[in-house]
Amino acid sequence: MPDLYPKLEMGSPKLNGKEAEEILRASNLQGLSPVFYDGDKGLGLVVSEGAKYVTNPSAEISTEVLDYLKSEHAYGNKVTGKVLEERFGGMPYGWDRDVLKLVLAVLLRSGSIEVTYKGRRFRNHLDPQCRTPFATTTAFRAASFAPREAIDLKTLINAVKQYEGLTGDEVDVEEGALSAAFKRLADEEMSLLLSVISDANANRLPVVNALDDYRNTLQVIHDSASDDAVRILAGEGSSFREARDRAGRIRDAVGPDNLERVRRARTVLREMWPVLRPRAEGAILIAKADELDTLLDSDEFYEQLTRIEELSREISSAYRSLYLDLHTLRRGSYDSVVTALRELKEWEQLENETRDGILAPLTRRACEEADLPEGSVTCRRCGATVGQMDSDLAAAEDLGKKAYEQLQEALAPEVPIERVRVSAFFDGSLESPESVDTAVDRLREHLLKLVAEGARIVLE
Repeated sequence: MPDLYPKLEMGSPKLNGKEAEEILRASNLQGLSPVFYDGDKGLGLVVSEGAKYVTNPSAEISTEVLDYLKSEHAYGNKVTGKVLEERFGGMPYGWDRDVLKLVLAVLLRSGSIEVTYKGRRFRNHLDPQCRTPFATTTAFRAASFAPREAIDLKTLINAVKQYEGLTGDEVDVEEGALSAAFKRLADEEMSLLLSVISDANANRLPVVNALDDYRNTLQVIHDSASDDAVRILAGEGSSFREARDRAGRIRDAVGPDNLERVRRARTVLREMWPVLRPRAEGAILIAKADELDTLLDSDEFYEQLTRIEELSREISSAYRSLYLDLHTLRRGSYDSVVTALRELKEWEQLENETRDGILAPLTRRACEEADLPEGSVTCRRCGATVGQMDSDLAAAEDLGKKAYEQLQEALAPEVPIERVRVSAFFDGSLESPESVDTAVDRLREHLLKLVAEGARIVLE
């Protein structure tokens, strides 16, 4: 009599009906029910790969189911749980529904199939909703199952190595676990990156493009299907590590202390160096300023912060020396003018208020001591720029002369002012030469009298 169910034994292990949920819920593949492993009671659905356990979509029973799905899919046929029950419940299999659920759950976890239920497609076993099609007979029969291009074991192992190299954490050799872990890492990086991009934009740092590229990479990982995320990890893990490390170094560079370094260096180049350059002696300082300019514009400036600070300090020190020398020279110049005025014998004849008025234009330029904090461009007391101090020095002699003239004017005696109305000396009409001469003589006599009395005359 012919054997109608030659493949019955392949799918006749003892089950309790909860194995599908067990494999989908398991955080790792150790300690599962014996049916998952090799042996008399097992189906070889999970095997060891070195120190790790991985799903085995190449197990004999898995191959039977997966080959059928691929064949039907090639013809464009939709394969539901009901269709699978009819196929594998009949000859030559005679398998129970729970066996099918178990095999399909392993294939889902291995990334070999995808499951669609009520319009939603499941590819990742870590999604709790993926267990719904396996929970009840009705849901299982309504769900559809389709083959996927499974990620080969070599790619999975490479992805595991890349992830462990990135984080130092272990992860299962599974598409779902790898994808979830990699996406979680990308999301963590994104949360750190956004504030860095904001600071880089606010401070016009030349790393915005690099940070935007990294953000785009993180977004691609976040949006990728699980298999694509794993392939990215396996194929681009080293590049991702470089980009992450670079973003980390940039993040350190945009801390408050380092941003202050950059601001000081920019102040040196934009405000100090243009003043200092025409007075720079030799080419050394010019070369250092050029180097500083290049480093600040470099998209790798964060690697050169120590050099940037060193260069800016040298240029700032040269500017400071120039400023303090000019400040001292200006003070000495105006102190000399003030001292010369005070030593004049006429000085004591002036009222205090008059003295202060004469000295004010001089004393405000003779700032006693420069208050120039490190990195500052001007004295906090007088606020004079280098250009203003140059002008003050050039004007010192003229301002001294003007002050002396003011002193002389202040000491000159007051002269009375007499206002003379000319019409008062020309009564009536002038109709003859004699009348004109008489009027002019009268005016002349009056004016000469006033001059003799020391008056200043204003004609009206």
